[in-house]
Amino acid sequence: TGVQTCALPIFYNNKGISSETLQLYKAGFSMSGRMNGRFVFPIFDENGKVIGISGRHLLWNSNSNFPKWKHIGKKSNWIYPINLQLVNNIFKKTIEEKNEIILVEGIGDSLALSQQGYYNHLVVFGLEISSKQLSFLMSLSLNKIIISTNNDFNKSDNRGLQAAIKMFLKLIKYID
Repeated sequence: TGVQTCALPIFYNNKGISSETLQLYKAGFSMSGRMNGRFVFPIFDENGKVIGISGRHLLWNSNSNFPKWKHIGKKSNWIYPINLQLVNNIFKKTIEEKNEIILVEGIGDSLALSQQGYYNHLVVFGLEISSKQLSFLMSLSLNKIIISTNNDFNKSDNRGLQAAIKMFLKLIKYID
């Protein structure tokens, strides 16, 4: 349907993300449709059904008149990358082994962590944690939750820091 698995991985390879990591994410390049020109990442539910797609435009720059990232589907229902349908789900396995999870803003953060061997993370797709993501976290036996939003220190409005504080205040209502 216009998506080629791991076609054009050079964009991410140049950012230090290996083709093996991209294959783990079942990523590919879309050559048509609503995600045309984007490197796409399928989003699965806990039953293996595709419930969304997230895509990063490969030609985006700060002067572009289109968004860097585009999401199709209801982001608030996404438990990513944990619900990737893998034979030995390294994401679930690592979370269970470490009893800790790292919360990150986006797929780029997730790829960087996985590339370095940190598979125990959850992408919140923005600056807020959804109720489905919160419920997922509450279902785990976690000793630690690390909130790792982007540090926008060089901007007048440090949205990453503000988001981290909001997430912390939301989490402590439900998780010790």
